[in-house]
Amino acid sequence: MRINNLSTLQNIRNEFHNKFPYLKIEFYRHDHDAKHSSPKADQISGNEKISDLVGHSVNVDFEIQPLMTVGEFEKIFYEKTSLGVQVFRKSAGIWLQTSSTDSWTLEKQNGKGERSDSHVEIDPIDITDFDVE
Repeated sequence: MRINNLSTLQNIRNEFHNKFPYLKIEFYRHDHDAKHSSPKADQISGNEKISDLVGHSVNVDFEIQPLMTVGEFEKIFYEKTSLGVQVFRKSAGIWLQTSSTDSWTLEKQNGKGERSDSHVEIDPIDITDFDVE
C-alpha cells in the first residue's frame, strides 16, 4: 500500500477493499486499544487527503499481507500514518467492526465474510450508522 500526501481516504479504502472484497476500513481520529471498537463520534466520514488530516507530510509504503492479523494491520497503519483505522467484515449483509476478532488474519476475516455473504440476498447496511451503547 502506497500512501502519500495526495492519497485520499477513499483511495486507501478502495485499495484495501480491492484486496479484501469482504472487508472494509474506516478511519478514526484516534487509535483504539486491541479488541476494542472505535466510537462512531471519532469516525472520519469525509474523503480528505490523509496529509490534511494528520497535519504533516505522509510518504508511506507498506505491504498488506493476507496472513497479517487485523490487530497488526491496524497498529502498523496507525504507526505509519498517525491515523486510526478499524477493519470491518461483511456479515449477513451488515458491516461489523472486527474488534473481538483482532487476532484473526485478514485472510480469515475475508473468508468468513465471503461465506456469510454468500447465503444472504439483502442489501448491506453499515452497522456504524447506529449508535450502540
